[in-house]
Amino acid sequence: MPRSSLVFACLLAGLPVLAEPENLLPVKDFRDGLTGWRLQPGPAEFATVEEDGKVVRLAPRETNFGLDSAPLTLGAELDPGKTYIAAAWLKSEGLTHGVFAFSVCAYDAKGNRLSQMAAHNLSVNSPAHDWQAKSLTFGKATPRALPEGTHTVRLRFSFHDRDGKPGGTVLVRDAAVAEQDPGPFPDWPASILADVGRLQVRFERRSFWSLYRIDHEGVRLGKDSFGSHYGTVANFAGLGFVGTGHTENEDERVIDLELRVDGQRQPVPAESYACERIELRKRSRLRTLDVSSHILVADGRIVEEARLSAREETRCSLIYHFMHPWVHDMSDFLAELPDGSRIEGTFVGDKAQKISRPTRWSAVYSRTLGRGAVTVVWDVPDDLPWQTRYWDVPEVYRKHYFTTFVNAEVPTGREFRYRVVTIPFAADAATWQQAAAAVAAANPRPAE
Repeated sequence: MPRSSLVFACLLAGLPVLAEPENLLPVKDFRDGLTGWRLQPGPAEFATVEEDGKVVRLAPRETNFGLDSAPLTLGAELDPGKTYIAAAWLKSEGLTHGVFAFSVCAYDAKGNRLSQMAAHNLSVNSPAHDWQAKSLTFGKATPRALPEGTHTVRLRFSFHDRDGKPGGTVLVRDAAVAEQDPGPFPDWPASILADVGRLQVRFERRSFWSLYRIDHEGVRLGKDSFGSHYGTVANFAGLGFVGTGHTENEDERVIDLELRVDGQRQPVPAESYACERIELRKRSRLRTLDVSSHILVADGRIVEEARLSAREETRCSLIYHFMHPWVHDMSDFLAELPDGSRIEGTFVGDKAQKISRPTRWSAVYSRTLGRGAVTVVWDVPDDLPWQTRYWDVPEVYRKHYFTTFVNAEVPTGREFRYRVVTIPFAADAATWQQAAAAVAAANPRPAE
């Protein structure tokens, strides 16, 4: 580990590092044992100091266990108007029961925990790993704003099992918190709500500026609940998901943003608009992948484009574009395949992936709401496999995925373009399939 966790985390995120950032933690290591650290809960025998106080070995045995840093106080060590990065080097020897988390926790003046923001999670299914620098940003202009009423912040290294019997070993060193540049868009609001004709949509910072709501004529069709993510996400082999609201492994890095409302650029967007047209352009990085996205909402439809390229050959378990978490009221699905045949069915809450084939278009419909949505595929690479999927999760959502690069390498030297249009519609249960087909036929790929 030639670099500190802060320097390594900044370099990994592509941020310039001119000097070692100042570590704001009042107690920065374990040279005085656990003095200044809080066992919550203990006992101390599960925390063994090694390497002359540079490392602590955490190895609980059938007892929930947590080790917290000394507190950082707002108005003293922390400024509520600034951005911060928390980081630590971690080494896992594996878990036998329960889960482990490295997180940032916010507390009120009475010591009640207001939030827990995870930088690294491990479970019994997680492979052991050598030293890795893990980090997250929090505070102003990040997806992790401190809750109202926050008085102190602590780093937390914890093991938990719902039966109270976690087991495993994780080593910690070089824990740190430092001020960080807020990036190029510090004054953008946390959320942008837009009423666009018959549609209402929302974009939000927490998901690195992807969609986070689709309403049609005042009826919620696309969920607005954090954890039900939209946009593009990549599952990197050996790591897991990165992108949009998936921050459990690493943050998406936003490079550039542009919002236009009725054709006019908005340098510092408002929190809400009533307009005829709104479009958001974004350039971002998912580790070694560059993604350019364009979302255009106008004329009762949502056009989404993603352009993907790799800075180095990248092995992925899969990549999802155009995620749409449709509400679980959606009862039926329909799709037209490239050969003109159709697949139809009902959602039964079996957690299965429906369709899982290329489509010309696909649709979902709710018999209780009398509404649905059609997604027409406009552009895909001709020589690569892809699939449309709907994940049927009971009481949660019927989630649309545009699936690419399944257990495949993303090569360098090429840009991959994907584009779809989604059109909500209203229809009665007896004729919804005909209505969906008519909507698809009325929205062909435009000439360019």
